[in-house]
Amino acid sequence: MSVDYYGRMRFKPVLVPLLLSLAFGLHAQSPAKSEPGFKSSAMDSLLFYQLLVGELNARSEEPDAAFALLLDAARKTADPAVYRRAIQIAIQARAGESALKAAKAWSQAIPASAQAHRYTWQILLGLNRTAETLEPLKREIALTPAGELRDLLWALPGNYLRASDRRLAASTVQGALAGVLNDKAVGATAWLLSAVFGWLPATNLRP
Repeated sequence: MSVDYYGRMRFKPVLVPLLLSLAFGLHAQSPAKSEPGFKSSAMDSLLFYQLLVGELNARSEEPDAAFALLLDAARKTADPAVYRRAIQIAIQARAGESALKAAKAWSQAIPASAQAHRYTWQILLGLNRTAETLEPLKREIALTPAGELRDLLWALPGNYLRASDRRLAASTVQGALAGVLNDKAVGATAWLLSAVFGWLPATNLRP
């Protein structure tokens, strides 16, 4: 397809950065350290059109069609950016189950992606399915680079204190932290947070 063809299509300029980044990224991008398992694939005209129609559907307030197109494209390309966009569309449409479907598909397609597991447990937490967050949280902790792990751990209270069942939230986080309690770099932080979460169920921190 030529540049003149794109001009005649007259799609909104905001679509250009996403679509061009996908078009060039899928053709030549090498696997990123943060997203191991990425499968490079050439952007053909049919896939480009699918992404375009998905974005146009999203902006035309047809989130179901947009989500279906973007998730299908994500599965075809194994591109984290397309998975993220599908999740974003679902969240904006308040379709939590769809967002979870995309996050799980991402984590299955790229199991070594810490970010995919992060989206999964955060969406599960938002759906008040706290117990199910244990495994994806454990995987994210295991896959997060050492230099970023402490920040991840300190962010857990801000996420899990919103859970409706504090006792369940505490046991879930303690279970996820168990694997790093003896870690030289973050073991002390993990022990402290585990103790804090052990104390929380006996307190009433709700306003």
